[in-house]
Amino acid sequence: MGAGYIIGPILIILIYIIPLVLLFDKRKKKRDRFALLCIPLLFTIIFTIVIVIDNKKTEKLFQKFPQANKITFFNRANDVRDSIIQIQRIMEKLPKRTDHGSVSYILEKYPNSHNTFSFNWSAIDNLEYLEQDNNLHNFKIGEQVKSDWTEFVSSGLYPFDTLTRIESRRFIKLIKYLDRNSLNAANLKDNIITFSYNDSLRISENIGFRTITLDTSGYFGSDFFHVMDKRNGFFLLIKK
Repeated sequence: MGAGYIIGPILIILIYIIPLVLLFDKRKKKRDRFALLCIPLLFTIIFTIVIVIDNKKTEKLFQKFPQANKITFFNRANDVRDSIIQIQRIMEKLPKRTDHGSVSYILEKYPNSHNTFSFNWSAIDNLEYLEQDNNLHNFKIGEQVKSDWTEFVSSGLYPFDTLTRIESRRFIKLIKYLDRNSLNAANLKDNIITFSYNDSLRISENIGFRTITLDTSGYFGSDFFHVMDKRNGFFLLIKK
């Protein structure tokens, strides 16, 4: 349970309920009762002003970066779709995390770890190194992530040995291609693949997480996500 579930009711009690209850206490002076009434009124005014200012800032941000709430790819949508289908087929051959039943990768966008490739929540190496001399196919899990890997993924320390050399090279090319189209992280679970969308913008401008998927069934129900945009068979989702 989040802190908001606890703090919210406490604030309501302190700011609204208690002052309003004491307002009808005839033993208190009118001046004191008026002061009590000012507490919820003042809080409401301040809260409203903050919301209006925040909405104005958000509106300006989305005007400056319309791609935050619109599906905008560098390449043609059909080509991006084909690449997603191809990378899903490759990821289906890779080991899943046993605690989540999913396969995932992330191409980091943080300044201090830009282009670091993580697989199943374990940082592997910079993608530029992994694409040299077929390093991805030959990569062995190091000591720094070995314990987590063997506990939650596999006892085998060569995570990509289920792929052929050609598939390994193709995997990296697809990752780079999708990253060029603002899709820098993928998660495959229950045959549904989803992508982080515009993570660079999320990190630099704090716009919140965006998700792109071809399928909104299963976990991505309307109770959890709102569809911000829909086009060419793609869905842009934000968490409610």
